[in-house]
Amino acid sequence: MARRKQKNKKNFGLRFLLLIIVVFTVFMISASISYKFIVQYQEQLEASGEIVIPQNEQILFEVPKGATTSDIARKLQREGFISNAKFFELWSEIQGYNGDYKAGIHIISKNLSMEGIMMVLTSNPVADPSLNVRFYEGKSYIVARELMSADGKIDKDKMDNVVINPEFEYKFLKDIPDRKYKLEGYLYPQTYQIEEGWSEEQIIDRALKYLNKLFKEEYYTRSQEMNMTIDQVFTLASLIESEAKYEEDKKIISSVFHNRLEINMPLQSDATIQYILENQGKERVEVVLNEHTSIQDPYNTYQYKGLPPGPICSPDIASIEAALYPEDTDYLYFFAKPDGNNEYNVSFEDHTNGMRKYGLIK
Repeated sequence: MARRKQKNKKNFGLRFLLLIIVVFTVFMISASISYKFIVQYQEQLEASGEIVIPQNEQILFEVPKGATTSDIARKLQREGFISNAKFFELWSEIQGYNGDYKAGIHIISKNLSMEGIMMVLTSNPVADPSLNVRFYEGKSYIVARELMSADGKIDKDKMDNVVINPEFEYKFLKDIPDRKYKLEGYLYPQTYQIEEGWSEEQIIDRALKYLNKLFKEEYYTRSQEMNMTIDQVFTLASLIESEAKYEEDKKIISSVFHNRLEINMPLQSDATIQYILENQGKERVEVVLNEHTSIQDPYNTYQYKGLPPGPICSPDIASIEAALYPEDTDYLYFFAKPDGNNEYNVSFEDHTNGMRKYGLIK
């Protein structure tokens, strides 16, 4: 018995030593590769003041004003530039980049290493955004169109013609039903760098091409598992995008909508009322009232059960994933508290009591 214990101790010691050697080897290889990229990028920075990225790889990435390293890392992961946000945060802290990221538009590539991305995002943003166009999260097509038209970057009639009568071959556009703005919801929210003289069709294709890179094959399979068309996924994602102030709420809000759809309960989304008002050429309202919820329009989710006829804005990839992978809850109601956080409830009684508690209803 004593010999067996001694042998086991010896084997454990050998396994532990082997583990240390493997970990050390991986660390040294990673450090060597990292050092190689740091030197390479540093040389480019010193020589030209920028990291050179081939034109066909250039993607515009915006660091929002006030964004933390965690915010930036999550956005990079969502958009497919990195695979692990937590590791990016850790490496950023180790490398001393935290606090140095600069708000604005930067040009990066999905072929850049993490060090390269960090170096770009801590350098000065793009100085001249005159050849940038942007589709905004949570904004409808007509709002984006008006903003780009006001900057003189597009012709509204030509842009409308492309969005109303699209002739693109992307898989996710295959079964879009007949409606006025067929590409509503599919113009992925992002800032895009364009070239002088680009047509409206080229601008739209730039956004669709970016979405095509983000939209994974598994999403098609998942939509079939949920008995949803791709257009229904984008429609639900657009409601989630419009209703969620914080990303962590998206999958819970999705569960509320899924639960209501399952029992044929009206979605009663205020965001659909705002969309109707925008399309009528009216201003959005601060508070949705009975006079608004009584509007007869197919997009009115107070008057019509089920999903509206199509998306109401451009959802980001987190909202699309939330539509496909909702939290498992029994919630049927939610409202935004004065601090911006949501409260969720199963019963209407608890819902109304909560709203009274915060002075949202009498």
